[in-house]
Amino acid sequence: MPYDQQLSQAARSLAVPIWQVLNGIILAAALVGVLVGLWLMRPAPTFPPVEVATGSPFDVRFRVVNDSAFATLANLRISCVLASLRGSGLTDTMVTASNLAFEPPGANRLAPREAATFTCPFHAGIPQLSRNDAGVAQRAEIYFHSEYDLPPLPGWFPITANSEKFIVNTQFLPPRWTVKPSR
Repeated sequence: MPYDQQLSQAARSLAVPIWQVLNGIILAAALVGVLVGLWLMRPAPTFPPVEVATGSPFDVRFRVVNDSAFATLANLRISCVLASLRGSGLTDTMVTASNLAFEPPGANRLAPREAATFTCPFHAGIPQLSRNDAGVAQRAEIYFHSEYDLPPLPGWFPITANSEKFIVNTQFLPPRWTVKPSR
């Protein structure tokens, strides 16, 4: 057999495995793309503050909302984190949220588009805070750390998320926690 025919036959025999390898790479890339897309669409709680009536900004009720249209946040646990408190030397002090009130009462999950309320017991967790701490709060940052499961596999793959940081906005009367502006 002439040399050019041998090369042609070898090229044809290699074309099938190369095509199979390319199909495998395309399939793997598509699977990775779907998994990344699902991860980016995972539900995460949001935390719009409830308006402050009177008293300490550290006794404010907050709301947690499941903005997802399709997924439930099961076994929801929330911690309040004092990210900074100027002049005190305290940083990243975490306390477990209290008075977590779900609808219906007794549930520890948020169905799609549902909300719950909670408070951050900073006074109990940080003895240096006084009840008359409005000035301190104006120089503080807080955020919320949440842990939850997705219902199909509760407990198998816990998800954690941190909210944006909040500061006290004194331009409102009464002052209230608002999302810290990005610089």
